[in-house]
Amino acid sequence: MKNLQIVKHHLSAPSKVSGKYLQFRLCLLALCVGFANFVATAQTKEEKLHELLMGYCATNEFNGTALVVQNGKILLNQGYGFANTATKSKNYSHTVFQIGSITKQFTAAIILKLEEEGKLKVTDKLAKYFPTYPKGDSITIHHLLSHTSGIYNYTSDGQFMQGELDKPITQAQMLALFENKPLAFAVGSQMQYSNSNFMLLGYIIEKVMQQSYEKTVRDYLFKPLQMKNSGFDYKNLTLQGNRNKALPYFSIKDEESFAAKLVDSTISYAAGGIYSTTEDMLKWHEGLLKGKVLKAKSLEKAFTPYKNNFGYGWVADSVYGQKAVYHNGSILGFTSNIYRIPADNTCVILLANIGTQKIDQITKDLLAVVYEKPYKIPQKKVDIGLERSKVKKCLGTFEFNASFKINVFTAGKTIYAQRMGDVMKMAVFPISETEFYLAQFDAVLEFSQEENNEYKQVVLHQGGRDMTAQRTATTYELYDTILKMDNLFSESINTKDIEKLKNIFSPAIEFFHDQTGKTDYNQNIKIFTDNFAAKNVRRELQTKTLEVYPIGNEGAIQIGVHNFYITENGQERWDSSPKFMHIWENKNGVWKMVKVVSYAH
Repeated sequence: MKNLQIVKHHLSAPSKVSGKYLQFRLCLLALCVGFANFVATAQTKEEKLHELLMGYCATNEFNGTALVVQNGKILLNQGYGFANTATKSKNYSHTVFQIGSITKQFTAAIILKLEEEGKLKVTDKLAKYFPTYPKGDSITIHHLLSHTSGIYNYTSDGQFMQGELDKPITQAQMLALFENKPLAFAVGSQMQYSNSNFMLLGYIIEKVMQQSYEKTVRDYLFKPLQMKNSGFDYKNLTLQGNRNKALPYFSIKDEESFAAKLVDSTISYAAGGIYSTTEDMLKWHEGLLKGKVLKAKSLEKAFTPYKNNFGYGWVADSVYGQKAVYHNGSILGFTSNIYRIPADNTCVILLANIGTQKIDQITKDLLAVVYEKPYKIPQKKVDIGLERSKVKKCLGTFEFNASFKINVFTAGKTIYAQRMGDVMKMAVFPISETEFYLAQFDAVLEFSQEENNEYKQVVLHQGGRDMTAQRTATTYELYDTILKMDNLFSESINTKDIEKLKNIFSPAIEFFHDQTGKTDYNQNIKIFTDNFAAKNVRRELQTKTLEVYPIGNEGAIQIGVHNFYITENGQERWDSSPKFMHIWENKNGVWKMVKVVSYAH
């Protein structure tokens, strides 16, 4: 279970769309009975599986396609929610999704196929294929497959992961992210999940085959298994006929969705670059079961738990007394899982186009239905609504540790929790006077120790674990103050009030513009004066994008997006929506704008 502090979405880890969704209403109808433990005996397994997933749909924890097989019989193969919230295109059994790190089992299978053909050995040293790789003479293909190499995981590079993941990257650029980082431990001594291992495996496959990794996967796996709806380069995928392509979302909630960018396949590559459907993944399961993919000896290698139950692209597990193997995947806006019990040909396949934290729990609950064990259908948390004075007690900055701090603040009527340093803010709502529910991570923030009309402590309850944070700042006052100053800034522009603008700007202001360069106070006043004379401009803050961070007690950082409109011949038209960062200075309660960065025009 990923913790709230892991807000950066990794490969092996928002725009807004409004409207009340029909699917959500259907989900609510399914929950109207108000169930805790579902014990109805009249329902078939198929009906129970469907109702369980409708419950997860209603709590915004699943949006995708599910396929469940027992004893080779398909019990469920159905889509839930939307592939595209803007067009209201639904998810179906044939909808295509990115599968993230499930890709690793395909990469591992290719390596084992090449070993069967005598083209390589899992005991080969990395140095054989990358002679200059640091410590490549002690790292083997086995170490890469089993995550025991100690090689740095490139998706742990926060700066890289906050960059342009939708842009292509070369092999040399990728290697530069991790090859010179120190090993986390002595080779083979421990296990630590690293996407870098499988990037290297993909590059090795290309060296051995003298062709692209993608072509090798198609030739060895997709074509023989008739996986016609699986492939690579999801970003540029166009589909024909009745097939549709799921778009990625951080979350899809009751009346809004938060879209994610599609990751370029060169960045996810052999560690997470495959797209597929539940029906194609069933062919993959059956191909493994029937020996169409690998020989028994190779399958044994793949499923053997070496350290921490990790095999080659699979995790060894057990369920209700039977051996099982699985692997899940997470890539921006997509979450997936494949869970197999080979002994009785049982398989659960989940492909979601949201960043759900419940993929493992949903899998366990579906298996409980299959094996007729107890399970619970999730109940929707209810927003009780709190008056502003009670909400204010909870707003502020809280520190869990030096690297994990959150701001709890409001924008309009919505309450948000946001990790310091992260772009994404997550809506929370009160389920009691001291508890706020964070649906994105199925977590609860519980506030306590009231003093001077504010809570001094918050406990994060998530996945059976608790983390405690102490208040370090009261940021709701700061947020409100900066929003007020921003409103004054807009007002001065919209009313062409140059004197009011002069009072907002510090004499020492520096303005950095991605098109016009750097300007000072006098230059800015002239620019605004000329603009006021030449045209009618209106500025409007996109309130939902507003982020405010304190600079000690001396000022604040304001980040957001604002819209500019121009009126010509009596008609107003949109002009641009640039991003901005304002630095505000506070001197004895007087706020001045001292720095502006304006970009993405």
